[in-house]
Amino acid sequence: MEHPIIEGSQYKQGGGRAWLVWGLCTIFVLYVFGAQTIFAVVQGSIQSSLSLNLAQIALVGSVYTWAFAVCQFFSGPILDNFGSRKSMIPAVALAVAGVWLYATAQNLPMLLLAQVVMALGAVFGFVGAGYAGGIWFGMANFGLMFGLVETSSSVASAFEQQLTALALKYITWRELMEGIGVLGLVLLAGVVLWVRNPVPVKPQKANVVGKVFSDLSVFLKSPQHWICGVWGGITFGINLAVGVIWAPHIMTAKGFDMAVSNWAASLVWLGLGVGSLIWPKWTDWVHSRKKPAQIGIVIQLSTLAALIYLPGDVSAVVFLLLWFINGVGSANEMNAFQIAADMVPPSLVGASAAFVNGLMFIIGGILMNVPAQLLGAHDQHAAYAYLPYIGVLALALVLAFVQKESHPSAVHGKA
Repeated sequence: MEHPIIEGSQYKQGGGRAWLVWGLCTIFVLYVFGAQTIFAVVQGSIQSSLSLNLAQIALVGSVYTWAFAVCQFFSGPILDNFGSRKSMIPAVALAVAGVWLYATAQNLPMLLLAQVVMALGAVFGFVGAGYAGGIWFGMANFGLMFGLVETSSSVASAFEQQLTALALKYITWRELMEGIGVLGLVLLAGVVLWVRNPVPVKPQKANVVGKVFSDLSVFLKSPQHWICGVWGGITFGINLAVGVIWAPHIMTAKGFDMAVSNWAASLVWLGLGVGSLIWPKWTDWVHSRKKPAQIGIVIQLSTLAALIYLPGDVSAVVFLLLWFINGVGSANEMNAFQIAADMVPPSLVGASAAFVNGLMFIIGGILMNVPAQLLGAHDQHAAYAYLPYIGVLALALVLAFVQKESHPSAVHGKA
């Protein structure tokens, strides 16, 4: 099947150049995800070598999350106004610079600076890959290409910690970060050589900063964007919380050993990867964004409730299968990006993704720490500590029912 020529360009939509650009942007997503995954594994070594306390290590991790969340809101409008090339080259350069600062850090201020610099670049990762999918493959395939990005990052997340732990048996954490820095320079060269829009973007010479804030204000004033951003943030936040921290804790509290418990987290990510291939295409098959959103939240809510409250004498296979299904259900978060993009013109697709992703990280940062606050110093992994997750997922379900249908065929059919 021939791919149509993109209007105003010599490139074919969905052709070889499209896959090259999208592939480089997706590799950047894996790069920044990998850099943060490594921190989760090497934080003990960093704490020891730099003589930091636990509170300082926690500060290093939280600085990245909050810098990322705040800056994320501006990445989309910048992409919309300047295009992939002028946005992604500085973004990759900043992320690589952050990695090198990390590798050479001698104290806490240098570590904090490294995290901020890395976050400034990383905010263009996921949104930049989604933007590239939209402009190079057409808006009809925006959700599918975004889903492929999520699948790639999810599958990588399932194995990166194990690979990092293996590497640390042979090299130091500084040598590991230096190696990641070298790979980043290779990626930067690829982005400089090949990443660009199919049709050059001509930014307005007038107040560019004002244009960025003007684009952002479109979403701040839109109740429907807030609704999909909040329920999407809840599904994402709980997926992040169980995948990064709480799935192994829930399993060990039921008497399972660490090997089985760690598989729970990996299966959450694998489920997310599989689900990210299903949800975007399914919404097109059924010509609805709203109904799949509701079904996805029900799956996530029901499986999490079962995982929390089932007794520990149930087979480990049942628990692991439920964690996988939970990950599949949480991939419904991709639907929030599609809904946000449906309600704006193509010129604002980057800003729509950034707005939703920014809300997801803010809500996710809050939800990750809720069980820790309830469990306190006793570290008794009681089921009540996870009850707020059931409550906020119920809220997400209500919001999904309030959400207006946005699928183009359904909307045009009503017109």
